[in-house]
Amino acid sequence: MKADVALLLCLCLMSVACSSSGAIPSASPTLGTVPATVPNTVPPTVLPTLTSAPLPTSTPTTAPSPSATAFVIAALTRTAEPTRTLFNTATAAPPAIQLIYHGIKRPHGLAVAGDTLYVSSETDKGIYAIREGRITRFLPLNFPHDIIVNADDSLITPVFMENRVVKISKEGSITELAKGLAGPNGIARSRAGDIYVSNYRDGSVVKFREEDARLQTVATGLSGPAGLAYDDANRALYVAQYLGNSIVKLTDTGKVNIQPTGLGHFESLSLGANGNLKATAVSRGVGVVVNVRDSGEFAIVITTDLPDPLVAHFADGFMFFESPNDPLGRVFKAKLD
Repeated sequence: MKADVALLLCLCLMSVACSSSGAIPSASPTLGTVPATVPNTVPPTVLPTLTSAPLPTSTPTTAPSPSATAFVIAALTRTAEPTRTLFNTATAAPPAIQLIYHGIKRPHGLAVAGDTLYVSSETDKGIYAIREGRITRFLPLNFPHDIIVNADDSLITPVFMENRVVKISKEGSITELAKGLAGPNGIARSRAGDIYVSNYRDGSVVKFREEDARLQTVATGLSGPAGLAYDDANRALYVAQYLGNSIVKLTDTGKVNIQPTGLGHFESLSLGANGNLKATAVSRGVGVVVNVRDSGEFAIVITTDLPDPLVAHFADGFMFFESPNDPLGRVFKAKLD
């Protein structure tokens, strides 16, 4: 026993001597060898470029099974649903659908300028510029939401986690336009230059001007205000209430609550050239696009298999749409009437 202890002590002293002399001791076989390089745990700032994948030439009429092709979206069809639709019930041909891009982690805000599509990513904390199916730029921001584009191709976006609104120049420089917000989410601008922003956390809407950062409160007491749309002809602001399951119309004379039966989780809004209000919502667990009247009457234009919430941007007879909860991170384009 004493001999064993002496031998162990001798081995330990030899090990210390080797270490102090500069020699590197061999790794213990029971612990394994030390890797030559330690993996970098910091996420890369430049994400890989992913090419877009086209949709099939024919739109499936039933939802695909889990083993079906990953980039197929099901049930993208015009639909009447006469039991709940109160106007425009004629069934039309399915809209032309194109898959623009896939692989963006939790996409949210969308905007289009010329041939460039801008998509904000909650997970990657920034805004991607996509042209011809490839990422051309990445603008880092902490949880940007909706986006508007200026004539000079600069962007204005609410930054949800930073409680401010910023302007990003074409060259990528960032200027703060407004601060002290509460989870800024949706954004819209009037022809007069007023910029409206919804505050998701405190249920309010404020406005300011690009040259004047002073905030003016437009509305309070809202329930999860999200997307905004401004009607210049009637001086009215429409507010999607994601948690309130309705759309609020704000005018100089008061507030009107528009609550289409059977729809909920309103997210994105847009006014067409003809004054028609389009909205994204959830019906029976999936995202839908609807035309809505102030009376609450509505017509479902497109039904998708995308999960709640459905986010969209409408421009020049087209709609770009996606869902932050789509695991494939897909962005689609649809032609509208």
